[in-house]
Amino acid sequence: MRIRMSLAMLLFAGLSACATQPASAPTAQAGAVFQTASALGKKIDDAIAANGPPTLQWDLPDGRRAYQWQQSSITARVSAPAADGAVVGDATQTTCFYTLYTLKDAEGVYKVTGFDQPRPGCGRLAMNR
Repeated sequence: MRIRMSLAMLLFAGLSACATQPASAPTAQAGAVFQTASALGKKIDDAIAANGPPTLQWDLPDGRRAYQWQQSSITARVSAPAADGAVVGDATQTTCFYTLYTLKDAEGVYKVTGFDQPRPGCGRLAMNR
């Protein structure tokens, strides 16, 4: 019984150490999020300054450039030990993609022209004004 309880506690501690709260987006102090119309027309450099470098970027055939950020979070749940000492747990991973579309203006600066809405349950990326 002691061995089972010790193993259960180790399992619980191990899963707890890996558990994180679902990722919430970094928030800019006076910023807007890119999912809103207020992001349109702003420089991509503002989004990069607020959120760090994108995970991916690529050129599209129509002349636009896409910038994509990715955030992943893991949530672990562990039940209380059962009468026989068994502990049940599970973990889920959520991956969110945030994509901004830009177009180069006459001065050669990439400005936001559109975005993809991230899937439900995803936080928001911040964007400085």
